[in-house]
Formats: sequence, structure tokens, C-alpha cells
Amino acid sequence: MKNFSFLFALFLMLAFTFNVFATQRGSAYIADGSGLTGTESNLAFVGQAGELAVDTDAVLIDTDALYLGTNIDTDTDISPATYIQITTPDNDSVSYKLKISASASAAGTLYINENPTVSGGSTLTLYNANRNGSNTSGLTTKYAVTVEASGTTIASVYLQAASTGIIDVPIEIELKNNEDYLIEFLPAADNGKVSLIFKIVKSLN
Repeated sequence: MKNFSFLFALFLMLAFTFNVFATQRGSAYIADGSGLTGTESNLAFVGQAGELAVDTDAVLIDTDALYLGTNIDTDTDISPATYIQITTPDNDSVSYKLKISASASAAGTLYINENPTVSGGSTLTLYNANRNGSNTSGLTTKYAVTVEASGTTIASVYLQAASTGIIDVPIEIELKNNEDYLIEFLPAADNGKVSLIFKIVKSLN
């Protein structure tokens, strides 16, 4: 018991001194003012100005690490489906994790594809969730792209019609550097509506 009390006191001292915190799977993060270093943890301790908390999103927002994007397609069809392109930079010093939420007026299937062949499209802006922050995601994102080849499907999920609100899609992946990704929503019928919300966490390696 004495050893446990000593170790816990030591952890608290380090947290207050070095702003150590952890979020979702692995070990502790250290905030350096421009992003995150380290790997993730199941804990959600936050050491910032002597405070401890358990709000993971708040930690990510405070460190300019959380970016949000939204696409609403008011006329999603079987062909063409709703397409979003995400391109990661050729930069090994950063990594990105992607999570998606969706709402649709009719059932459909959501796909995440890697290394597609696409062209055209319009810019989809990703916003820093810290509206006082000046950092940008470093990603290139587009909607309404023309798809020549979908690439390799690495995840898919069937969505029922969500008339009651947003559904958190049970897919969370770390994206490769210098790679293209295609998010595709394929509805079961034409003339539907779908809203896709992207949460992207940027970490420093």
C-alpha cells in the first residue's frame, strides 16, 4: 500500500510538472503547444495548469489536435454515390486517426477505401476544433470527386435509416502517410440525404 501511494503521488507530481496526459489506447501523451507526442492510452488524465480531467475531446481541442469536417449530400444516389477524398501528406513526423459519424434518410453502406483513383472534386474544409488555434490539419480533403477506381476497401458498415439523429460509425483507423482515401456512402435507393461528420486527430510522432 505504501508503494502504491508513493507511485501515485509521483505520477501526480509528474503530471503537474510536465503536462502529461493520455487519451484512448497505449501510453501517455505530452503536450508541447503545437500538437501531441507519444502514443495513446485508455486513460484520459489531463495535466494542464495543475488540473486533472477525463474529457478526451477537450484535451485534443486544447492542443490543436482535433479537426472537424462535415459534408451534407441532399441528393445521394446509387450512381454516383456520395464520395469524399482524404489525402495525407508525405510527412513521417505526423500521423492521423479518422473517425466518422453519419446520418441518412435511407439505409446504405459506408465504405473506407485506400489508394483509390479519383479526379476533380471541390474542397471540403477541415476546421480546427480549437477556434482560438491557428494550426491546420495538413490534409487535403475534397467532396464530389469523380471515381475511376475505388481502391482497396479496408472497412465497411451497413447503416440503417437514422431519422432520430447521428450514428457514430464503429470505425476508427490510423491513416497511412502520403496516401489517398475514399469515403463512400452507397445508399440502398436514389434521392436520399446523408450527412457525414469527420473527426480527425493529428498527432506528432
